[in-house]
Amino acid sequence: MDDAADHTPVIHPRLAACVRRQQRRKSLHLRLAQRDTDHSSRFPSIAAKGTTPNHTSPRRSKNFMNTLWVLSLEPTARALALMDRLGPALEALAEALAPAVPFDPAIDRRDFRIAFQDDIAIALLPRLMPVLGAEAPRCTLTVRRTDWKTAPGQLERAEVSIVLGYLAEDLPANARRRVVVNGHFVVLRADGAPEPISLDEYCRRHHVLVTPAGDLRGRADMALEALGRKRRVVPNLTDCTLLPSVLAGTELIATVPDFVAETLAAQGGLRIDPTPFDPLPAVISMAWRGTTDGDPAERWLRGRIVSLLKRS
Repeated sequence: MDDAADHTPVIHPRLAACVRRQQRRKSLHLRLAQRDTDHSSRFPSIAAKGTTPNHTSPRRSKNFMNTLWVLSLEPTARALALMDRLGPALEALAEALAPAVPFDPAIDRRDFRIAFQDDIAIALLPRLMPVLGAEAPRCTLTVRRTDWKTAPGQLERAEVSIVLGYLAEDLPANARRRVVVNGHFVVLRADGAPEPISLDEYCRRHHVLVTPAGDLRGRADMALEALGRKRRVVPNLTDCTLLPSVLAGTELIATVPDFVAETLAAQGGLRIDPTPFDPLPAVISMAWRGTTDGDPAERWLRGRIVSLLKRS
């Protein structure tokens, strides 16, 4: 989904504290300057000698401050640029200095906030919820939707601590990342034809495409073009949970990741065929905020997610 980009700068809490300190110093400089003016008007003979009180800032310091703050005490463009560049380093420093909070899943309370793409949620949540109920009964799980476009902003704004999906490379600078699934695409169908689907049959049939962006073109189209072939996408879905009802009783087919197909086929009424061309990779990555990298609770959750997806 093409969400409008949010250009509001995100300021790290430690950097925000630094900003407030600089604001107070600037305010103090202004008050001291006013007092010096009053002092000079009362004692012109002293002012004429060019005596500078030792509490005023050196000229170089004033010039540097003026590049960071305007008179209204608002950060300048240069200050905001420094915040963007220093934010990841400050978060990493905060993580290194912060003491680790012990976590016992059997007795501790935590609200885990994670974001999945729908197809990954279908494969993972039915396995993850029983684990949370048995091993971490006092913890809660908040799940949000994501995709490769929205995942970086969700991590940057600390809306979630973990994202799982087909992630691009534009993650926040301090984010950690690892591949958790190296799968491939397969054909999902509901008809009773006994033979695996051939390339001619694959191109003849109408296809269901699942994509959060609402496109009518997917990775299978690029593979077919390399073979000089094409297909026709009829319905486009944004949620793969609708596939069983859409495919039922038709010759429609869908090309989906193998772990999604296995989860849906286990419900009955669907079968899985290999693609009639070289398998397309379906690589799932997990990314998390750098400030939670050493958090015992977050590490426990990430470990459970990895172990559950490895069983796919």
